[in-house]
Amino acid sequence: MAFKVVGVGTRCLVALLTDAQQNLLFLQIKEARRSVLSGYVKSKSGIRHNGQRVVEGQRLMQSASDLFLGWTTGPNGRHFYIRQLRDEDLRRAGDL
Repeated sequence: MAFKVVGVGTRCLVALLTDAQQNLLFLQIKEARRSVLSGYVKSKSGIRHNGQRVVEGQRLMQSASDLFLGWTTGPNGRHFYIRQLRDEDLRRAGDL
């Protein structure tokens, strides 16, 4: 697992996992903060977890969702969402 520098002040980690056949799987664990639009909306959403908000928004917009898309809470109470980080994403970012 390694920290990845993204944005200003948000945390992002990349985890490398392997199976028994040494197949690689990269997961990105990215901090999800409160929406900047939430202060302008009068009705409150039933979603209390910012990672869940991001995940549900992505599922609404994507016809085929990421199999590993999910959310979690870190040890300090920070909200994160998780997604598969594909080789193309890493190459585009210049990480490989």
